[in-house]
Amino acid sequence: MSSSAKVLRGIQRLNRMGSPRPRRDAEEHRRARRNAWPTLSHEEAWKEWNGWFERQGWSPFPFQVEVWQAFEAGRSGLVAVPTGSGKTYAAVGGPLLSLIACPTAGHQPALTILYITPLKALARDIAQAIQRPLDELGWPIDVDLRTGDTTATARRKFKERLPHVLVTTPESLAILLSDPGWEDCMHGVQAIILDEWHELMGTKRGSLLELTLARFRAVAAGARVWALSATIANLEEAASVAVGSGRDPTIIRADIPRHIRIHCLLPESIQRCPWFGYSGLSLLPEVVKQIDPGQSTLLFTNTRSHAERWYQAILEAKPEWSNVMALHHGSLDQDERQRVEDGIKSGTLRLVVATSSLDLGVDFPPVQNVIQIGSAKSIARAVQRAGRAFHRPGEDTFVQLCPTNVMEILEASALRQGMQDGVLEERTPLNKPLDVLVQCLLNASFNEGFDPTDLSRDVRSAVSFRTVTDDEWSWALGFIRSGGALSSYPEFRKVEVLDGRYRFVSSEMARRHKMNIGTILSDSGVTVQVRGGARLGMIDETFVAKLRPGDVIQFGGRTVQFLQLRDMTAYVKPARQRSPVAAVWSGTILPLSVQLSFYLRREVDRLRQAVEGLDQQSPEIEALLPIAHLQSSRSRIPSAAQILIETCRTAEGHHLFVYTWEGWSVNEGLGHLAAYRLARLRPNTIAVSATNYGFELLSTEPLGSEREITQALTAFDGLENDIHASQNFPELARRAFREIARVAGLIYQGTPAARKTARHLQMSASLLFDVFREYEPSHPLLAQAFRDVNERQLQIDRLRGLMRRMGEQELLIVPIPRLTPFAFPLYVERIKSRLSTEKLEQRVARLQREVFR
Repeated sequence: MSSSAKVLRGIQRLNRMGSPRPRRDAEEHRRARRNAWPTLSHEEAWKEWNGWFERQGWSPFPFQVEVWQAFEAGRSGLVAVPTGSGKTYAAVGGPLLSLIACPTAGHQPALTILYITPLKALARDIAQAIQRPLDELGWPIDVDLRTGDTTATARRKFKERLPHVLVTTPESLAILLSDPGWEDCMHGVQAIILDEWHELMGTKRGSLLELTLARFRAVAAGARVWALSATIANLEEAASVAVGSGRDPTIIRADIPRHIRIHCLLPESIQRCPWFGYSGLSLLPEVVKQIDPGQSTLLFTNTRSHAERWYQAILEAKPEWSNVMALHHGSLDQDERQRVEDGIKSGTLRLVVATSSLDLGVDFPPVQNVIQIGSAKSIARAVQRAGRAFHRPGEDTFVQLCPTNVMEILEASALRQGMQDGVLEERTPLNKPLDVLVQCLLNASFNEGFDPTDLSRDVRSAVSFRTVTDDEWSWALGFIRSGGALSSYPEFRKVEVLDGRYRFVSSEMARRHKMNIGTILSDSGVTVQVRGGARLGMIDETFVAKLRPGDVIQFGGRTVQFLQLRDMTAYVKPARQRSPVAAVWSGTILPLSVQLSFYLRREVDRLRQAVEGLDQQSPEIEALLPIAHLQSSRSRIPSAAQILIETCRTAEGHHLFVYTWEGWSVNEGLGHLAAYRLARLRPNTIAVSATNYGFELLSTEPLGSEREITQALTAFDGLENDIHASQNFPELARRAFREIARVAGLIYQGTPAARKTARHLQMSASLLFDVFREYEPSHPLLAQAFRDVNERQLQIDRLRGLMRRMGEQELLIVPIPRLTPFAFPLYVERIKSRLSTEKLEQRVARLQREVFR
């Protein structure tokens, strides 16, 4: 048939069919299938809701009913129950029942329930969980989500119409509040739900959300706030921060037993467990034995780099698993992450190697096995990850821990004890971070702007900002108008005052700020894309800068060859070369939490007692007994009321090993402090290295007497000045200022499609830091940078606590003839930075033979 005949035949067919029917989108189809809005009394709605639970084979938990009743009574509060116990239905049940029994006028969509989640990955699951009973009950309540992954078309729809239930993230909510007329669209909100509240509280994301909700509550005065958490200790404080000042929160707990059993994967010989590093790949055979492809398994690592390496290592060991295993972390493309999440739920993927991107309440009922590579470093994080398995109410969880080095075997035992005691870490809210306050003022400057008196009242209703002084408030208002010392530059004069209201000076200034709303520092990354193909994700900019064309890397579970870097995009092509270089992302070692550190010191004491035959042995302590006997014969094992310090002299110089078991950042801080104080007594060159378990000082000359060493470790006189002098404090503050400048809107990061490079951002922040130090040394944001270094990086309060404990306890200063098992990891930590991997492994193997012979 000729082309013209085909065209004619097509025209005739269209004429017979008539005009094409307009296509309906998915939501219109869903609405067409639904029944009309039912006329239900309150009692009838409750009966249908409970009937849905019965048809699932469930019975509402008492805590769920208590939350529904508390919502009806107009109360706000916090729900603290174990993970997988049904917090979502507890939170939304009351608002849904209220909505269906008291519909909006004309049944038109009006936002009634705002559900805020910290992770985009959670939003889709939550929306589906809420939609499920609504569809089965035929209740015509609209549920939708708005996150950073929402398409531009969908975002435009929200400007015209909002659903009854909106699932969103803190950043997307702040952006929604920049739209014109948001007050009219959202004044009818009755419920605000804060999911995984422990993940937000104590962070700048949480502080900004507090201020966003303070503005929101001023418009939606009838909104009740309910926070949800399974892993937070300071419940009263957490509840107070969530609901805001002036409200008496209700705390609802539930005694739902959900036991977590921990099994530590131990090698047949303790010598097979490495003494340094955090990858744990030496125990790959033991891990592979624990994976049954007939069961669904989540394998967690603490970093993206280790996730890449473990995925590749398992794939090489079991290539037949290639179709049923996948990789998931935050730097992968969103479509790939979604594919993996769907595969877990459907059961088509049986093994997923993941990072914290799957930590939180993503609902994966099929998961039967959780493996944690390395210590989680906090009890709450371990509980959260364990909760991914058998994510159902009341079901026990079994998690297997693979130690990445010898000392993490002891951490596994400490983790078990902490879990058995039901201990969790506290989350402390930040105290009025002024960079977040500045961003809040800018966020309120869209459209008609804000009245400073009204906004001041709203800001002070947020618990973290209730102590903002009049001077601090006046400074913040003046700063967004003039830029302070930067007033000569128009880009820092963002806001003007018209008729007593503060608003952006131009639409362009407003647009630039809207592109950078939020407190999450964007990764200094570049896009990874297959030339002529798919986008794979984001990779660290500093890692890419070291690559040369032709280098083969491992990314997203694929082996690819780097071609070129152009316009912040790294172009690659598939490669088959073995042993590729694993992608590396910048980051820091996870520190031990205060609570886990306490239990770790107790386990060290139990190790001492086991050597003396006084304590019942755990599997981990039994495995460590050969090392413990060697440590005891060459030195000492401290009790819980003692601090062990070892000294020795080698060809390298004079060594001092201090074992605090207090965490990496605190150990590093105390090590630099002691080195500074000892070097001040007499000229000396002292090197410092630290791990989570202690620190080493290496000097060319003797470090000092026992009395001088004790004073250097425990004296409080001049402490803060000594800490600052020992740490190059101004440079640390300069680095911290980048985050502050970004949050306060002093640095423009670019558009989502064209982000500025990390080098550009750091140079801009450094320049601003120098300007403020020279021309406005009392600048509040400058003071915040120094305060952030003290509180967040150096952890001065925790350091003081350690020094106080050392002053009260017995210091065991023990001379040793050669390295002990405790000293060996500290020694390796220092030398590994100056040796290649191959040379380091050879050196460590030789030293290990010497230490353990």
